[in-house]
Amino acid sequence: MPTLLLWTLMLGAAALVQAQSYTPAMENQGRVPDASEAGAILKAVCGDAAHVQGTQMYCSPCPEFTSLHGLTTEQFELRWVLPGAFSAPGAEDLAVFFRGCELLTDRFGGAVLLNKSADGWKMARYDSAIVPVAARVVRLGAGRDVLFAESNFIGLGLDSNSLFTFDFTQQPGTSRQNIVHVTDTTRACGYDITKASLDKVTWQEQAFTATVTWGQIKAGQDYLRDCPDKIPTVPTQTHQLNFKFDGTSFQPADESKTIYDQISK
Repeated sequence: MPTLLLWTLMLGAAALVQAQSYTPAMENQGRVPDASEAGAILKAVCGDAAHVQGTQMYCSPCPEFTSLHGLTTEQFELRWVLPGAFSAPGAEDLAVFFRGCELLTDRFGGAVLLNKSADGWKMARYDSAIVPVAARVVRLGAGRDVLFAESNFIGLGLDSNSLFTFDFTQQPGTSRQNIVHVTDTTRACGYDITKASLDKVTWQEQAFTATVTWGQIKAGQDYLRDCPDKIPTVPTQTHQLNFKFDGTSFQPADESKTIYDQISK
């Protein structure tokens, strides 16, 4: 195996362990399918490469549409699913989230959209780098659903937390709307030290509140010399960021704009 690929996979394994210990800030509406349902889902995704063995549900070798297609030492592991009307009002669709068969640049996984037909599930599209730790559906004014997701990625000294929507009817470059993004850089050894976390997400119908802890200081010479072994204390404040939904997208409420702009720089 090429050295670069080996190191990338090792980094992915480390990030995976950290991600599995992360507690999402919002409730996950997704669910893990049973063995029978998983078999039908995987058959639609990868045909004869589907494997269901107890709680292990995956494709092997990696499917043709993934970055590591054909690789037999990786598994395209089914994590969980989320039903919704993602393709059209009233449609029966299923967003299926996978881990594996992608590199660091694509967050080590992705999402498949399945459409329900008379013959069962049919694969509609695949998007790499869509690897949420929690998700729910949000109904647009047009009657379709979009994915609302929380993601977390730990690596290279950064701990990044995001809230975003994903519209499966749009082209890949315009499908994602980033709403909240906070990154803790205390172990990144840079000139600006940010301590940040996404603590909780609560919903009020189609509006939500994100509780965010955030603070930032300039790095001193001691930090630049000793990082990451010695991390200075960073004063923080906890903020309630309110977001409203206009039927198409989320925007910060007027009372939250000032701190939202500060955190989002």
